[in-house]
Amino acid sequence: MLKGSWLQMSALFCALALSACDTAGFKRSYMALDGEGDRRREVFFTDTEGIFCVAELASGVADVTVRADFEQRTLFSPADGSILRLQRFVGSAELAPGVGEDLVAAFELQRSTADEPYVAGEYACLLYLNGKLESELTFEIHYPACPVAPVEAGVRCAGFVIEGSVCAGLVGEDCICAGGGSWECS
Repeated sequence: MLKGSWLQMSALFCALALSACDTAGFKRSYMALDGEGDRRREVFFTDTEGIFCVAELASGVADVTVRADFEQRTLFSPADGSILRLQRFVGSAELAPGVGEDLVAAFELQRSTADEPYVAGEYACLLYLNGKLESELTFEIHYPACPVAPVEAGVRCAGFVIEGSVCAGLVGEDCICAGGGSWECS
């Protein structure tokens, strides 16, 4: 009787130990314009205000960690939009969201400064749960035909649109993104 109880207890202990290892997991992951994930996208523009990699998860343990690594996989040329293949690490961040059934971990793709454009190209957000890769999200950043902000002579256009782009100016004139990197209007 003692031998049977010992085997049953050992089996129960092993089952509990194995299930305890898997007490957190992703429900969904996606790219979005906001940290709440309300405006999901896979294509963004160089003048986008914010690009977020979002993971929705549940966790039964307080010490769970979620990490996002951003990689740039291609570069779109500012001269003509052609594609250059590359593999470039762009940034990483980690959060410890704690315990809960409806947790959100949001990571923003960083720029050198807030007024700089995002670099056009193809990217990936690699999401890790406790150091293990759980999700790989691919997304693109494109040059818009014309920026959302009004175009004015002398204002920087380099990096925001393809060189040579023609857009309506602030007072209706045609403006071109000239080789000097600023809008020239006539």
